[in-house]
Amino acid sequence: MENLTQSFYAGLSTNTSNFPQFLFNTLGNQTFIMKKIFLKNNTVALSPLVVIIFIGFLQHDLTFSQQTNSGNSRVLFGQSDTSTSQAETRAGISTSPSDRDDTTKSSPGVNSRGDFTSSPSNAEYDPIAANGRYFEDWDTPQLALVFTGGLDGYVEPCGCAGIAQMKGGLSRRATFFKELRAKDWPYIAIDNGGFVKGFGRQEELKFSSMIEPSIVGQMKYDAIGIGPNDLRLSADALLPYTTSSPDDPSVFTSANVGVYDFNPVLTTPFRVIDKHDVRIGVTSIIGKSWQPKNISNNGILLDDPVERLKRIVPQMEEARCKWLILISHASAQETLEISNAFPQFGIIVCADTPSEPPLMTPKLVTDSNPARYVIETGEKGKFAIVIGFFGSDYTTVKYQRVAFDSRYENDRVIVEQMQDYQDNLRDELETKGLAGFGIRPVPPPNFNLLGKYVGSAKCEPCHQDDSYRVWRRSDHAKAWVSLAETSVPARIYDPECVCCHVVGWNPEERYPYLSGFSNEKGNITLDLVNVGCENCHGPGEKHCLVEPEGAGTEDERERYRAAMRLTTDETGQRLCYTCHDLDNSPDFNFDEYWSKIKHVEKVILEDE
Repeated sequence: MENLTQSFYAGLSTNTSNFPQFLFNTLGNQTFIMKKIFLKNNTVALSPLVVIIFIGFLQHDLTFSQQTNSGNSRVLFGQSDTSTSQAETRAGISTSPSDRDDTTKSSPGVNSRGDFTSSPSNAEYDPIAANGRYFEDWDTPQLALVFTGGLDGYVEPCGCAGIAQMKGGLSRRATFFKELRAKDWPYIAIDNGGFVKGFGRQEELKFSSMIEPSIVGQMKYDAIGIGPNDLRLSADALLPYTTSSPDDPSVFTSANVGVYDFNPVLTTPFRVIDKHDVRIGVTSIIGKSWQPKNISNNGILLDDPVERLKRIVPQMEEARCKWLILISHASAQETLEISNAFPQFGIIVCADTPSEPPLMTPKLVTDSNPARYVIETGEKGKFAIVIGFFGSDYTTVKYQRVAFDSRYENDRVIVEQMQDYQDNLRDELETKGLAGFGIRPVPPPNFNLLGKYVGSAKCEPCHQDDSYRVWRRSDHAKAWVSLAETSVPARIYDPECVCCHVVGWNPEERYPYLSGFSNEKGNITLDLVNVGCENCHGPGEKHCLVEPEGAGTEDERERYRAAMRLTTDETGQRLCYTCHDLDNSPDFNFDEYWSKIKHVEKVILEDE
């Protein structure tokens, strides 16, 4: 590397007239080395000069011309057909459940499957009974197109309510692809994009150490779109993955997103996939209806999707693909309009999707011949849609919705990548603290009245015979254990998980309150772990200060007691739902769960 650097600078002063050629001659087969440097921890800040240099040497000898063959470009989009049977007859679609003979139920406890978390309820759950069998009447297809998307940051299911009952997870998805390869099925994998949900350093670490290595490195997707939330990653963080070189073309593609420039070296406008004796063209767009109003992300460019498609669709047609596929990050209405404007696209993947995609059949364009399909993949990466083409002419088509449920074991490599991600979070917290994630504590609710958090142990002396005894026996008092010991790998440094397992965090917005739990720079406030009394009742400092005999007046005592008192009406239930939401606790029922932690103080009964 040192010799490479020296030769670079030595030649720089004498080769400015043909800079791209000079770079290529200097670096030779090392042209991709700069991209790998950018990948290292995503810490390189790019200057305009660096970007120009980067474009120069990567653009040299990089060609996007496509060879032609005898294939034709056909396929996709439209309104939902009101007659399922007619749609299936017209398109030759048959519906199928699963070809897996394994009906073994998941067992509780951390086991050889590598479960991230587990629960006694796992033993009662049969994913095949719940979601059906897959590919039950399928022979080996001529080609299978596999569509996923909308991960939205949910790399693995939380598991708080029992991992077996929850869908999704990259580790299960990887096992699904392993099973397709074991069947020796010819498939092409396409993801919508939409990988992240939030902003900042944690999302960048999640993408670089977990999402990209698994999606691209392990599962080897053939094409990936770029969604509007992906633009929340900085241009510096995106560039290593969108950049192409002759030996390493990027699988990320967008017709109307540019990273630093609308240059095909920096952002591939479309992908042409030659695989399994068929050629597929894929691109993606972010429609006007879904474009962020204000992009405060230097280096990210967005253009009109229709104008960009007018430029690149003729280039895609020149490649003579069997099908052209458009990933549309836009409203369903705008997607329909774009599909009508560009009938060359036979398959459109619409990101404006219901939480669960259609079970039986995709949407079809009425009276379309050949049939054109709209694919919906659902939310949070919980599903795959598999379109199977059969026969030498690909005219017989089958559709299968696959839920990534607990029938799929956790892939060990993905588990290791999850560990890498958690290690990176820990390192960031230990060196930079929460400020490294752009997270800063704020005063807790009622801070001026109630003061700071003090921990549940402070409640025991006065409440040991009533509420504290109930709490100690509840799962709330073990919430930290589920992160530190039950979860594999442990997630005690993950703000997205910690927020619902400690005292003094906002679980919906995922930030800490002043005096709340902290695990920064090697220090963990163990007196604030677990879901404690103050999660619901508020900070207890002032209340504890005035309760001892002679420490406060009766008016002061009643003032703080009243401020911390809760009822089981709408206000009390609302607090439960901040953590027990559809993502983390899909089967939550307030009456059922409340019965497990019900506690009523005698003093309240006497007052009433």
